[in-house]
Amino acid sequence: MAATAAKHHDPGLLTIAEIAKRYDLPESTARYYCKRFLEFLPHVGHGKRRRYRPEAMDVFAIILLEMKKRKDAAAVEAVLEDSVPRVEEITPPAAGRGERDSPPIGTDIDGSAFMATIERQNEALQGIASALTRLASAQSEVKTLKDQVARQQTALERLSNEVARIRSLQDDAESTHQQDLEQLRRHLGHLAGELRKVQGE
Repeated sequence: MAATAAKHHDPGLLTIAEIAKRYDLPESTARYYCKRFLEFLPHVGHGKRRRYRPEAMDVFAIILLEMKKRKDAAAVEAVLEDSVPRVEEITPPAAGRGERDSPPIGTDIDGSAFMATIERQNEALQGIASALTRLASAQSEVKTLKDQVARQQTALERLSNEVARIRSLQDDAESTHQQDLEQLRRHLGHLAGELRKVQGE
């Protein structure tokens, strides 16, 4: 029995619980990372029998580092695409003759695809929310600009009316000045005539 157990759990392979303990993570977080980035983590087996090879820990360390920096699984996946080759799932060797694998306990549903879909939808919703925020901001700026234009138009109308009033006053002043000059010339002419009469006498 001990030999059979050793074959089913190679000491060099790691479970999700062991990975979580190694990196001081909640097991649920380690499980999510393992499923989300499964195609970059060298592993063997399926479902609850899946085990991760020691070299997967280097990739896992990159995942943790990038998640801290970017906090976005899609961005982390892009980094892995550029730096880590995708892996193919390896099935562990079958048990020897006379040995039987223990039956699977329960049914494990691999939720990596589901989680990836949820994450993409979440990113899309965040993008829509961001676009709506920018649109609302742009609409607010447009309203502010319209108000400024309206105020400027009102100020221009007042200025135009003031200029027209000043021109009218200027025209009136010039007309009055011309009349005063004419009256002054007539008065001077009258005085000159009176002066000539006095001199003639």
